[in-house]
Amino acid sequence: MSWQTEAHRKLLVNFLHEGDSRAIYEDDTGEWVDYLFKQVHDSTPVDLGVIPWIKSHSKLPIIAKGILTGKAAREAVDHGADAVWISNHSGRQLDTTPSTIDVLSEVVEAVKGTEAEIYIDSGVRSGSVVFKALALGARAVFLGRPVLWGLAAGGSDGVLDVLSILKGELELCMVLSGCRNINSITRGHVIEEERYLTAKL
Repeated sequence: MSWQTEAHRKLLVNFLHEGDSRAIYEDDTGEWVDYLFKQVHDSTPVDLGVIPWIKSHSKLPIIAKGILTGKAAREAVDHGADAVWISNHSGRQLDTTPSTIDVLSEVVEAVKGTEAEIYIDSGVRSGSVVFKALALGARAVFLGRPVLWGLAAGGSDGVLDVLSILKGELELCMVLSGCRNINSITRGHVIEEERYLTAKL
């Protein structure tokens, strides 16, 4: 095990047990700690059983990220996830995956009737996309590359410029759609076309 991996392990132990590394092995949790690090370093397949284990050691809400199907979203919520984060990691992990905005409605339908929140990222490049995501049921929309582009172009001022541009685009979209505030954005403001006309992995 590299020193970086061991350092990460100690951070997790401290997070879960406030520095008492003995507690992590006084029950059956040592195996799960090993699993978490295999996830990061060896791409071990996901075991949703880790969600209730984490919840048993932390009062923080658990968010399942990387969701791309309604089935995966429902399974995560049924295992105790407090929110699901729809993301294809901007295509870095696997190409030809569906765009996140296209699977949003499926995920919303799958977790209907639960208290789970839905977040989304990947491919958000304009305020109108933020508007559509909110209309389709997302609780929050996250940005990645646009912020980095702004940072590279103009430092912290560049980041503020990017956020200002997207905020202005969202506000214009709301005005032209007759929405006075975020809560007035509804599904009725968007029209969905048939999805998955190409292969869905």
